[in-house]
Amino acid sequence: MNQIDERAAFTISFLSTLSQFGGSADRVQQAARFFGNRWAESATTLTDPNSMTLFWKPKGAAAESTIQKALTSPGLNIAGLIALDRIGHQVLANERDVSYGIKEIETLVNSPPLYSSKLRILACGLLSLGVSSGLSLDLFTLLASLVMGFLVGYLIELSDSKPNLGPLIETICGFLAAVGAALCSFFFIGFEKDAVILGSLVVLFPGLAMTVAMRELATNHVISGVGRLAGAFTTLLKLVVGVLFGQAVSTSLGKTLGNAELFQLEISLPIGIDWMTLPITAFAFSILFRIPLKLYASVFLFVALAQLSLQSLTGMSSYSRVFIAALLIGFLSNVIAWWKTRPSSITLIPGLIMMVPGGLGYRGLLKIGENSSISGFQTLAEAIILTVALASGILFSQYLTPQRKVKNEPLTKATPAS
Repeated sequence: MNQIDERAAFTISFLSTLSQFGGSADRVQQAARFFGNRWAESATTLTDPNSMTLFWKPKGAAAESTIQKALTSPGLNIAGLIALDRIGHQVLANERDVSYGIKEIETLVNSPPLYSSKLRILACGLLSLGVSSGLSLDLFTLLASLVMGFLVGYLIELSDSKPNLGPLIETICGFLAAVGAALCSFFFIGFEKDAVILGSLVVLFPGLAMTVAMRELATNHVISGVGRLAGAFTTLLKLVVGVLFGQAVSTSLGKTLGNAELFQLEISLPIGIDWMTLPITAFAFSILFRIPLKLYASVFLFVALAQLSLQSLTGMSSYSRVFIAALLIGFLSNVIAWWKTRPSSITLIPGLIMMVPGGLGYRGLLKIGENSSISGFQTLAEAIILTVALASGILFSQYLTPQRKVKNEPLTKATPAS
């Protein structure tokens, strides 16, 4: 393989891995242009949910070559993005040669998950607990959210090994969450079943996907943006169908069981419990997004900053609060990424996930399913506007921070792969 072919092969391998690990289409395009400026006359990409096409024109070449690669969806992998960033910098700085980079990316893609399935199930339960603590002060409600979160996490892990279960996982989890919450409400006084349903299903809400889709649409990556947005909407529909079916079954059970309320003990937790559980929420984000635990302090800091920003800007509309908070989180993440020479996703994603409107989109569709169409469409419209505000804040933050640079050493100083 000649040097031009190697560079094109490395570029498509790098870009496809970046996309598979959670990079948006506009971020992939930025990376393609960066490689093109270094190694080729031009380089552009076309990304859809299932494949990526690289249009590569070497310097001095008369024709443009086209390279296509299929994409898989292993989920957001920030540890993978950190390693991929390191490989890209080593190759671009000629500290390592291109063949080394290709081999390293292949090894990275085939490497085992950073955390075990048991730890990921634990994180699902802890995240459910953290989210529910912002919705309810009832102890039994929070404990039920924790248990249901474990169950949802187990089913998600089970679907990874059973491909036929994958398309049904949202509907099954929605059904079980609705039935489990309803059963508990029959026996516990003061039990808040809506908080349990929202908390246990939060790991499946596509709020981040909706935000990335809006960002892609705003940067003219229509194919990828529409595909991602359609996938997020389908996920919400499957969740709502499962919850509505579970509520119908629960209504039938309620007629049989009655409102027993066998456990009359009601324990209310202190106001501010959502702040007390914030370290647990940050830990859950670290596990689910595959962030190395040595970076936990940064994750917790930005999760707390996001919550503080939303709660302190009380005099503004919800759209203004989300925009300003996203702008602040994005700006600080980009500055730290420039200073530390590492991906901004390490702190950007945990901060943004506190603001994404996936739960609001779920509520809107649920209201429509419960024949409250006007209220449901109003809630959906609010979710869309909040998503646009969030994506706008991220995009504006990019223009306020300097671009990261890579040193360019002579090619003769490159270290070959061992």
